[in-house]
Amino acid sequence: MSAESISTDGESSALLELLTCTQQDGSRTHGDCSAESARKMPSSYRWFDTKALEWIEQNFGPGIHVLDVGPGMGKYETYLQRSVVLDAVEPDTSYIIKFELNTRYAKVFNTTIQSFIFEHECYGNHYDLVIMGDVLEHLKVETAQRVVKYFVGKETALLVQVPFLYKQDHVKKDDFEKHLQEDLTAIVMHHRYPDLVPLKKDDVIGVYVWMP
Repeated sequence: MSAESISTDGESSALLELLTCTQQDGSRTHGDCSAESARKMPSSYRWFDTKALEWIEQNFGPGIHVLDVGPGMGKYETYLQRSVVLDAVEPDTSYIIKFELNTRYAKVFNTTIQSFIFEHECYGNHYDLVIMGDVLEHLKVETAQRVVKYFVGKETALLVQVPFLYKQDHVKKDDFEKHLQEDLTAIVMHHRYPDLVPLKKDDVIGVYVWMP
């Protein structure tokens, strides 16, 4: 997958060099989102997105089948667009409606990732790559470990991003925003998820990958 193939509008190189920050009202500003801004939006941090996109470009060709878990506003759909076949698992119905995910992804499954894989066996879908941007911290340790092990066992590549030492409660009643792993650090990730290899990390976030 070349840099030019990441976007269908001819501006993929701009996405790699000048990250796009999409606000909830649909407006966009260029450059990395601040931590304060990122924490207010249903999206993962953008600080290391260039590195993540370069990793995808270096390891996969166009047309692969990708599962975007917890897409929120659909950041990775914005980046990858039609260069891949992109499905999503999003448990929050309000995000699916607000960000029109059904019009942007090939398939959108309105459920949790644990239900998607353990109760429905991915509905028979096979994926070359699963992206989990700011997802693991929302799951109990045992559940998150099972999710990672499931895809490793299926020899499905993983791109995982997590925040370190970040406490977050519910934003609204019965939502999926609460962090159940507030203790994550690089050391904790190494011991808790030994299959995942760090791609890039600092004191705030870590990006991890696994390749079959």
